[in-house]
Order: sequence, then C-alpha cells, then structure tokens
Amino acid sequence: MKDYTKIIYTNIMDYRVSDGDCKRLIYEAKIKGIPEIILSPASLCTAEEPLEVYPGRTGVAISYPAGACYPKNKVYEIKTIIERFPWIDAFYVVPAMGYYLSGKVEECGKEIKMLSEAAQGKKLYLMLEAASLTTEQIEQYYKFAMENQVQGIVVESGFDKYDLPEATPETVRKVAECCKGALEIIAVCKDLCGNTAERLLAAGATGILFSGIN
Repeated sequence: MKDYTKIIYTNIMDYRVSDGDCKRLIYEAKIKGIPEIILSPASLCTAEEPLEVYPGRTGVAISYPAGACYPKNKVYEIKTIIERFPWIDAFYVVPAMGYYLSGKVEECGKEIKMLSEAAQGKKLYLMLEAASLTTEQIEQYYKFAMENQVQGIVVESGFDKYDLPEATPETVRKVAECCKGALEIIAVCKDLCGNTAERLLAAGATGILFSGIN
C-alpha cells in the first residue's frame, strides 16, 4: 500500500517494545507522512521528545487488549494522562465487553458514558472484537457510541495472542452498515504489502491500524 494517508501507526500490538522501537516508529511516521500514531501509556514519556517534531495526531490506548480493567480505573488513567500529557489528541479504549456479553447492558452503557466524560472533549474510540459480535450487539455499541460522543470504532484489537476470529472485510462492512456513516471505522491490517488494506477500505473502513514495530 503506497498511500499512507489512511494508515495509523501503533506499538500496542507488540508486547516487546523498546524505547528505541518507539522513537523509530514516530520518526518513520513523520517521514512517511502517516497522519496518526497510537501509543501505549508506558511509551508516553519516551515519546515526548520525538513527538515534538511529529506533526500528526497522537492517541493512546487504554485497557488494551482485554478491556478487563475496572471502569473507574480506566477513568483515572484517562484523567491522569490528560493531566500529565495534555497534548494527547485521542483515547482508544477497550470497553468491558464481558459486561455486555454477560447481559449487563446497562452497566456497559454506564462505562462508556464514564469514559466519554473522562476524555474531556478529546476524541474517544471504542476498540471491539467485532468478528465475535452479532449484528444486534454491534448495533448496541453503535447506540452507546452515539449517545456518548464517541468518534469511532476499531473493529478488533489485533492482539494475535488471543484465540479470536480476525475481522475480515465482511466484518468491516457489517460494522459500517450498522454505523450508517456516523462513526469512523478503523480496521487492523498486519501486512501492507498485499491488497488487504485496500479491501478493508473498500468495505467501509476509514482508517487502517498497522503495527509500526518491525
């Protein structure tokens, strides 16, 4: 894929990430004109200096990859990051999908409301495992998103240590249809050399999340 304007670089999918890896990711994103990067919270201190020359948007992942962190702890982390790193542009949060899958729909909605309020007007994205959800379940998350000023949905975590189905172009198409053009739809692609990224974009993705660690 030669057009990098739809690519989002990240280091969150790789659990072995050095300070040098993080810095190289940022400098490479700048050179290639990649418009956004998403970092883990632990990388933010290391990233401060190289980000001074990066003109794009910077997001941070919260409760990645499982979303199992207690909701109040997610809120605390978001608020702490805003206080310490006010230049952060967006939060990519894995909600407690186990709440919803256990029938605790109201609790799930309350969590997303808490996350939205904690973000203090900064962009908020929900990271789901859409290939494991039914259309009805995706529609419910869309409803939660629209009620709480959520900017978009990432269709999967991309964490390959999980035994979960990967989101395909058909998954992206289903999410895009549920969201009716009202939300950004971000897909994960692990190889930019083939045509997978183009197929995901054609299915309705507005951005492609790719590991910039190699």
